[in-house]
Amino acid sequence: MRFFIIILILLCHISKAQKKNDLGIFIYAGGGIDYYTGDLKDNMLPDPNFICPFWTVGLDFQINNIFNIGFGYLKGDVLGADRLGIKNPKRNFKFKSYIKDYHILAKLNLFNFKGKSRFTPGILFGIGLFKFEPQIFANGVWNDAQTLGTEGQNLGGNNPTPYSLQSYNSKIGLELTYQINCKWYLDVYAFYNKTYTDYLDDVSGTYPDYNQLIASENGATVANYTYTYYNEYIPTAGTPRGNPTLNDGYVNIGINLNYKLWGKCQGENGISKKRNSSCAAYRQKKRYNTHKYRKHRKRATRF
Repeated sequence: MRFFIIILILLCHISKAQKKNDLGIFIYAGGGIDYYTGDLKDNMLPDPNFICPFWTVGLDFQINNIFNIGFGYLKGDVLGADRLGIKNPKRNFKFKSYIKDYHILAKLNLFNFKGKSRFTPGILFGIGLFKFEPQIFANGVWNDAQTLGTEGQNLGGNNPTPYSLQSYNSKIGLELTYQINCKWYLDVYAFYNKTYTDYLDDVSGTYPDYNQLIASENGATVANYTYTYYNEYIPTAGTPRGNPTLNDGYVNIGINLNYKLWGKCQGENGISKKRNSSCAAYRQKKRYNTHKYRKHRKRATRF
């Protein structure tokens, strides 16, 4: 809740500084790598064994020289396996899941594009709605985890109910923007997605009762994907399978190419390049033309 309150206060403060000449609309496309964090991952650091690709597209609105807010779509995959970590290798669990993420992402630039610099760092924050569908692996075959009910979700009684395949997330990260020219920009970024589900990997609560599970419909198949321990070890009912107090998450690291569809090329104090040479690309071009003109005039005076 504090996260959303801070965002609202920040938006209200920034909107007061808005100028008409600052407005702009961008489209962007890009991609990169993502990786999962959760019950099957030892820490928040990237691991080559957990890295997957993603791609993204979106629309950005420039409110003023330091603040952008946009709407985006991101599609990627996440995966994890106990045998690749040290947290619980005996559990021998393995999963993968696609991610379809619809989000609102805001960017607060720390500097304007003025002076000689074409770079500006920024802070990213936002919210999203994402869909996922974990699959688990056993005996060489992948199967949909949610329909199996590996923690007894299909047994009724005091067992948990089936979990939803969509959830919300909050995003926080950093970005570095490079101004190629007045229309094209390049972003390099990384942000963490804090989700509000613990079932991105299908691992959260405790193991169900084996006898009750094996007696249910498709019980043998479900048991095959539930009890994945080495040496065919079967945990007793209520044995922790995951940590329900710690939700899952994922990290995106990528590069986006932005094109300015509408709006003036901005520089110092929001003045367009037609009135002031503050745009970095425009200044460089004007400086070259001025030098070329002076050189021509100097050569002409010799005759």
